[in-house]
Amino acid sequence: MQGDPRYSQAKHLHQSMMNRQDKAAAAQAAFQNQQLLQLRAQIMAYRILARNQPLPQQIAMAVQGKKPEGHERDGRHPPAGPGGPPGKKIGEPTYNFPH
Repeated sequence: MQGDPRYSQAKHLHQSMMNRQDKAAAAQAAFQNQQLLQLRAQIMAYRILARNQPLPQQIAMAVQGKKPEGHERDGRHPPAGPGGPPGKKIGEPTYNFPH
């Protein structure tokens, strides 16, 4: 069967289709990651606005799916946190109960 020329053609076609699927899956995952980041920004904005606090420009832009322009990290300032209490570990859930 492997000596049949149709076998090598089918094998080549199969490999090219698998490569296309891998590339499409990677592009889809990156797009979903961007959507997830935007959704998190929207949730954070809702929490801030629900407390009648002003919405930082950085979060307002993230809610719209935009990245701030001209804000390269120069190492002088620590990165902005998620708005949780100091000492909060990454991945640790934040619970905001009404007062």
